[in-house]
Amino acid sequence: MGRADPVAMKYLISVAIGPVQDFIAAARRCRDLWYGSYLLSEVSKAAAKSLRGSGAELIFPFPRTDQDLEPGEHFTVVNKLLATVETDDPGAVVETARLAARGRLMEASDRRKIQPRLRGTDVDWERYQTQLGTILEVTGAWTPYTKHGAARRRVEEL
Repeated sequence: MGRADPVAMKYLISVAIGPVQDFIAAARRCRDLWYGSYLLSEVSKAAAKSLRGSGAELIFPFPRTDQDLEPGEHFTVVNKLLATVETDDPGAVVETARLAARGRLMEASDRRKIQPRLRGTDVDWERYQTQLGTILEVTGAWTPYTKHGAARRRVEEL
């Protein structure tokens, strides 16, 4: 007898992007701190946009329009996202969001874009790529969505 096909149900999904402390600790100047915050917002926007693209209804952030989630828009997104989605595979929804966040980080840190702005600064590009590959952590949790309060407590526990 074969396995039954998964049944779609509604889930509350939480996605956390970080590590925030490492972005802050790496800042040597206010400008560095600002850019670290900006970059974290941009990768969080990409993850939020991905959640929405997977059919999720965003709770936090709550953009007014889809345009708010586009790169460079003035809409700021923090590193913690909350959404509901009807799916048979919430893990895949979270993984897609993780890949979107990582893709946005790679786009923002493309050597061809940043090298001209370094004004002759010597950079170990191999080390840069290695560090870039390990800097972003995206974690997700989900729980069946019944009552909001109970589901919120449970997803936070997870």
